[in-house]
Amino acid sequence: MHRIAGIGLNRYAAAMERLDVSIRRQILKDDESIVGQPLELFGAGIGRSVQANTRHLALILLDSEAKERASRAAAYIENLADISSEKYVTALVACAKGCSHCCTTYVSTTLPEIFRLAQAIRGNAPTTARVQSAAARSRAMPQLQREVDRVVCPILENHACSAYLNRPVVCRAAQ
Repeated sequence: MHRIAGIGLNRYAAAMERLDVSIRRQILKDDESIVGQPLELFGAGIGRSVQANTRHLALILLDSEAKERASRAAAYIENLADISSEKYVTALVACAKGCSHCCTTYVSTTLPEIFRLAQAIRGNAPTTARVQSAAARSRAMPQLQREVDRVVCPILENHACSAYLNRPVVCRAAQ
């Protein structure tokens, strides 16, 4: 079962339905100015920012008539990560196209991110071959060796991400 803010989607929908319609409308109206904006990481707006964007994400996932709602939710989260990292991280990290230092570190991804990457590289035989080769090398290494002998990201081409628009959130945080 999917979890949103510590409760399942069914419980989220039921909780929202229990609210008076006017209160529900007011909450969603108040969310409008916050949804899709960078998450607030400091100050009084932290909780409100997370709540509004979590509600919006839940509504995307609850839209049973929408095709590919999981992909839409993943794209929403990726955009939120992009604009939030642009606001907070970009000023702290001096990286740019051509710098591939982070592309040699361990990267943890979610299944939706993996599916989006797979969709982005599908049909690109050289990249697909590099991904398969890197996966085989990684599987053959003992866990501790993976921390020492890094496997360079197989999506990397000429020191740049070949699937930049579909890169995982952790990569987006670095630029």
